[in-house]
Amino acid sequence: MVTAAELRHGALVNLDNRFYKVVESVLHAGAGKAGSMVHAKLRCLETGAITKRRFNPADKLADVAAERVKMQYLYADGKGCAFMNPQTYDQVSIPKAVFGPAAQYLKEGETLEIEFHQGRAISVKFPPVVELKVASAGAGVKGSGTMKEAVLENGMNLQVPQFIQAGDLVRVEVETGKYLDRGQEKK
Repeated sequence: MVTAAELRHGALVNLDNRFYKVVESVLHAGAGKAGSMVHAKLRCLETGAITKRRFNPADKLADVAAERVKMQYLYADGKGCAFMNPQTYDQVSIPKAVFGPAAQYLKEGETLEIEFHQGRAISVKFPPVVELKVASAGAGVKGSGTMKEAVLENGMNLQVPQFIQAGDLVRVEVETGKYLDRGQEKK
């Protein structure tokens, strides 16, 4: 058990017999007669839906103990995404809802940490920033400080600065889907 005041980003909890991952947790100190409250943004690991909940800081929540295994992403099909354990070669299919909006950042051959609870995959730990190649970018407008639209290797559309061209690597924040800066070619 964990108190609501101890909730942190990335923690796994069980509420109403459903698993949730903490996306955000903020403790608001009360003033006067108003008591303190914990405002939490939770993502349901079964449906991917975001829920906002308020808790008393002393409320007890059932935390979920998860086993973390590094697995390699293979492919996506209609049911989910296939991952393989590189040590045992066991394969597991994980429903796309478990990934939430981060599913669009999956790349073949990428190794991610999968969290299992009682043998069932319940969560995937993504890095906070990913590097993706620009597949195509619109023509820039000279002298303009505005952004232009680019299509990344995963098919995602992204607003990028005028100097970004097809073939460039860009760094994208996974949580917000925003352009951060130009990526570095690995040597």
